[in-house]
Amino acid sequence: MSLKQTIRTLGIKQRDLARVVDVTEGTVSQWCSEMRRVPPHHARKLHDALGIPLHVMNPEVWPVEQSA
Repeated sequence: MSLKQTIRTLGIKQRDLARVVDVTEGTVSQWCSEMRRVPPHHARKLHDALGIPLHVMNPEVWPVEQSA
């Protein structure tokens, strides 16, 4: 599942995601469209605050089996 699908399922808006990690909505839009990967420090904040699995945000850093 992509980041876009995940936040949609959780009922989270991109602007709210942007506020959690203090980035612009444009940045979150790029993450959701997979133009850019979520940097590890932002991915960790989103995981801690909202429970979004790390592998959804950056599978290159956190493969599925290491995302717990």
